[in-house]
Amino acid sequence: MASIEKRVLKTKTSYRVRYWAGRRNSKGLRQYDYSSWMDRRKDAERFRESLSLKRNKTKAKFTSVNEAIDHLLEICGRVGRNGKEPVQSSTVKYYRDITERARSYPWLKTLDELDFEDAKAFREWLLRNYSRDMSRRVLSCVSSAVTESIGHKNNPFIGVSISLDKEPVTIPSKADIRELMSAAYRLRNSNNRWISKAWERYYPMIRLMYATGMRTQELLAFPDFGLGKDHVKIIQALKRTGQIGKPKSKMSERKIPVDRTFLEPVEWYLKNRWIENDHRLIFSTEGGKPLSRENFRNKCWVPLMKEAGLVEKVSKGDGKFKFVPKFSPHAMRHYFASMQIANDRVSNRLSVKRIQSLLGHASIQMTYDVYGHLLEDEDPVLDNAIREAMTL
Repeated sequence: MASIEKRVLKTKTSYRVRYWAGRRNSKGLRQYDYSSWMDRRKDAERFRESLSLKRNKTKAKFTSVNEAIDHLLEICGRVGRNGKEPVQSSTVKYYRDITERARSYPWLKTLDELDFEDAKAFREWLLRNYSRDMSRRVLSCVSSAVTESIGHKNNPFIGVSISLDKEPVTIPSKADIRELMSAAYRLRNSNNRWISKAWERYYPMIRLMYATGMRTQELLAFPDFGLGKDHVKIIQALKRTGQIGKPKSKMSERKIPVDRTFLEPVEWYLKNRWIENDHRLIFSTEGGKPLSRENFRNKCWVPLMKEAGLVEKVSKGDGKFKFVPKFSPHAMRHYFASMQIANDRVSNRLSVKRIQSLLGHASIQMTYDVYGHLLEDEDPVLDNAIREAMTL
């Protein structure tokens, strides 16, 4: 029977699994192999469990991981997984693009032979070659493909995951935002008629992002019936598949008060440049289709950042450099949130619940997780009350 060994050092504790290699020496005694050292006992227990599953599992329907991936894509597109409706062809294409990265991995074992250690090795390979977010998506797709072929209990990828590290929120300063808004105005009034015409659309989009803190996918799917005289209603959002659907959560459907000055450019665009389309989108392509995130980023956001001087010089690794935006479009949302948290025009400031509602967070915990450092400002009066409470 496989056993778990523990190693205690000054700085850390590690675990490994000792298991029978399936062979004997010249004297007939069993020979044992060892797993690599692991930081958590839980990982060692999962590895030991995978050894048992490997001995007992039935033969896989397919020989290779790539065959399992092909089977998953076919299931998703034709009949749907787990009794669900088949997904859109655009979603299947998205899955295919994601899993293409897994096909370049040197799979040295068949689907039957894969174990927990192989799954971990694949995860490490992903993290070395792709971003953390992309690695997580590829790993998830491969795990789903393996489950579809050999079942959840026999899947060696169970317990192997990639968490997304939460990076500190970078919020633009007021000076940054002033430069950004001035740059948008200059582009809108450029002497170059092609630039000026393009920014007849992008200028009201930027103004709307600033005034509402809406997500990019909400802006790209913003309909004319969501525009009020002194507010906007977030009703729908652009999905990664390119389809228009409901926002991220029920809380994302919300009403945001907006000053009239920020709605006037949008109303002008509706009156003079609007293109009728099926979803009643205010900002669409010339053919009435939703603008893609890539289109918005490359044709609007990146030129805006360059015009505002909000770019950073980054080495390309070959002695050459490129300039990348200092902020992502999501920074506008962070700025909106920070201004509402610091809003001194309201008695005692806005409540956290109200800020959650304006941002469309699914839970108040999400608001605290992202903006807690701004919500918990030091208060000398409160600090003194805390001290006095502990006086004997």
